[in-house]
Amino acid sequence: MDASKELRRKHVALVRANFAIEDMHPDAEDLALQERYIDGTASLDDLIKHAHAYAYAAKHASSG
Repeated sequence: MDASKELRRKHVALVRANFAIEDMHPDAEDLALQERYIDGTASLDDLIKHAHAYAYAAKHASSG
């Protein structure tokens, strides 16, 4: 595995860890985007924007 792919894998691990801390769990769409990011076909910006949108939606859904 090349160094950049390993770095992308670490970015995804951090996203997943932060979600777990907040008791949020990635759905199939999140997992697919994370895999595309690891493979290099999605950007870090794509990953971050999606993570923010997912966290925002989850927070507001749970607050009623």
